[in-house]
Amino acid sequence: MSFREWFTGCRFNWLIFHLVEDALTHYWYGVKCKLFGYVKNKKQEGIVASTMLRAQDILDSNVLLCPNGEDITYVASINHTPKVWTIHTPSFEWPQCDYPFAKQGIACKHVMKVFKMLQHS
Repeated sequence: MSFREWFTGCRFNWLIFHLVEDALTHYWYGVKCKLFGYVKNKKQEGIVASTMLRAQDILDSNVLLCPNGEDITYVASINHTPKVWTIHTPSFEWPQCDYPFAKQGIACKHVMKVFKMLQHS
């Protein structure tokens, strides 16, 4: 197999992967929204998307998941070094973080990070 054949195959595999993973998911999301009459809240979607991106900045080593079997998780702040945020009931549907924005009902990057870590473990 020549380099050109291999490289062309890689590009094709990349295209198929992104069509199946990204484009198809986005397409079905749009179809279901229309089917059930759901109106998108672009502001809220933007907040959640930016929160997910900010959650990626938090290192896994900054998160202490449920020590001693408790239903509490601790996340060390990356901006305010000595500060540690506490998340109560992280494994349930509505975890509570003591971060000021989270208390106002805004999506919290600490909760998103813990949620992603719990889903992968």
